[in-house]
Amino acid sequence: MNYDKDRRNAVRVNDRSLFSYKLVPKEKYDLILADYSNGISPYKQWSSSDVHMFSGAQNALEKLRTHNEDLAEFLHYLDTKINLILNSLKGGISPLEGLTLQDLELSGSGIAFYAKEQLTVGDFLELNLCLLPSFSIIHAFGKVVQNEKLAKGRAVGPFKTAAEFTLLMDDDREKIIQHNFKLQTLMLRQRKRKD
Repeated sequence: MNYDKDRRNAVRVNDRSLFSYKLVPKEKYDLILADYSNGISPYKQWSSSDVHMFSGAQNALEKLRTHNEDLAEFLHYLDTKINLILNSLKGGISPLEGLTLQDLELSGSGIAFYAKEQLTVGDFLELNLCLLPSFSIIHAFGKVVQNEKLAKGRAVGPFKTAAEFTLLMDDDREKIIQHNFKLQTLMLRQRKRKD
């Protein structure tokens, strides 16, 4: 059973999604980890009311998705849009505001992205991801395991950085895995059409 779980987590795809990261000092990460050990979700570390507002309807929408995927996608889009409007009316900064469309390598166990700054192996990161087209929001923490300087001239960022997830909710991991399976299915269909 662990073998199957590891295989599902290892499914990696190249994707383009909304993404942001920021460095987290080890002391702060340790506090977040201690909170998590006491049953406090990582979502409560990141503008807790705002994140809950953005992700509050996620579970209901996921259940609806099994019965009517188109309706669930539409309601998910509306929920995100309404929350953005409400957040702008109250004058706060949306958790989605810092996200930019980026090319990523994504799996259930980690993420690779292009950073504008040089990060150090062992650095802890707060990772925010909005999977497209579902607009599923993922909030996680990770540890840098690789940072490679690329050739000059890359607009996205001169450093290819890989981070393994160190704190990721099981539901969010499953969203990533399902997202990756859908992308793989789409790629296979496209290849068949070309043949």
